[in-house]
Amino acid sequence: MKSLETYIPSSIASHLAQLQKINRALYEIIPIEFLGHVQVGGTPQNGIIHIYADSPAWSAKLRFYQSSIATGLTTQTGLNIKSVLISVHPKTAGFRKTHSLKRLALSRKASQLLTSLAKNTEDPELKRALSALAKHTPAK
Repeated sequence: MKSLETYIPSSIASHLAQLQKINRALYEIIPIEFLGHVQVGGTPQNGIIHIYADSPAWSAKLRFYQSSIATGLTTQTGLNIKSVLISVHPKTAGFRKTHSLKRLALSRKASQLLTSLAKNTEDPELKRALSALAKHTPAK
């Protein structure tokens, strides 16, 4: 059986590894009380890195550390971080508590494509997963 990593393009795997490295460095720079409330929003673009806090309160507290974060991430990751932008991005778990989410369904065409793909796949686990996914279609 092939591992999941064999199905992930190397460019995406590399990007994920870089994000993980930046998040680890961030967690070493900021006070421990921030853990679980902040995370990196992506890789730096033009020397600017986005960091998301899960509430306005954590965002406000984190702003006091912007220059320390920029300096620390530059030192620990080797990336040239000129600026840190902090935004509020509530966690999905909190959203689900207050809103009802409609279960998403595949179109019939997508379901047929997944069924066909499952039939032509040799890996038994992947075949089962594709078949199960193909069953998520709208009611007739």
